[in-house]
Amino acid sequence: DMKKTYEARIEALRADADNRSFIFSSQMQSAMAMLSQLDDQAYQLRRQADSIANQMAKTAQDLLYTMETMDYQMENLKNGIATLDRNLTVLRVQRSRGMIGQLQLETVENQRIQLVNSQQTLANMREQIGLTLSQLCGLDADTIVEPSTLVMPYEGELDRINAKTGLENAKKNSFDIWSKRVSLRTAQNVYDKDVSGTAEAVKAAEDQLAVTQESVESAYATVIQDMKDSRVSLKAAENALTQAKDDLRLAGVKYKIGTLSKLGCQSAQDSVASAEINVKLAQLKVAQCYSACQWAEQGVLTLPTGV
Repeated sequence: DMKKTYEARIEALRADADNRSFIFSSQMQSAMAMLSQLDDQAYQLRRQADSIANQMAKTAQDLLYTMETMDYQMENLKNGIATLDRNLTVLRVQRSRGMIGQLQLETVENQRIQLVNSQQTLANMREQIGLTLSQLCGLDADTIVEPSTLVMPYEGELDRINAKTGLENAKKNSFDIWSKRVSLRTAQNVYDKDVSGTAEAVKAAEDQLAVTQESVESAYATVIQDMKDSRVSLKAAENALTQAKDDLRLAGVKYKIGTLSKLGCQSAQDSVASAEINVKLAQLKVAQCYSACQWAEQGVLTLPTGV
């Protein structure tokens, strides 16, 4: 009887140990699953933080390009005002001699006023963009941020842009695509044919992923097309500058032999100055588009709202 009693106790202890081991194992599995879930969430937050940081960096860079563009535009307006001032000097003399009407003179004077107002508007907008840029960079509100000297990409760098490889990289590095794939995987993990709504959740996640992929492809195609268009525009601007310089040389000859007025020669000089600024603007656009291509390959693209 004593032996049976001890054997029963031993069996009970073994059963209790097995039960405790099972509970511990279950708790350990639950803890490991929770840690894995926390790791996934932490990784997703890191990916999201990196995506936001890249978007902010690109936005800051675009603002610098905008400020430099405005600088060239204001220089163009300044040259235009100087041209009108020269013309107004002549027109006022002509008006005093009755050679032109008052309306013609006032029309040019109003044009000058409009250019001055446009110049001031651009200056105010540039100042506001500078303040926005300072805040975006986490600087004090009174800190002045100015764009550096434009560095043009080499022709070889532009020629090496590969749309096919670039798109593959854009899709691989896109946070939007990655997050939609995570949502799809989550929906697939909880899918159960016997549970209502799980099949629909998988289908919805698949559709969202497809839409996002299409949006990334479309956005990248736009970036590539903008790059191509900017190079065409630069070539046109360079050709226009060459023509303006040729016209100026001809104007100089005509002025020397007395077949062209000084005002006409100055007008040819103004055309060259304007064409030079247009080339700088076109170069700036090429540089910005090239930068956009580089950002796109890192997955930084502007997608439609709601994607």
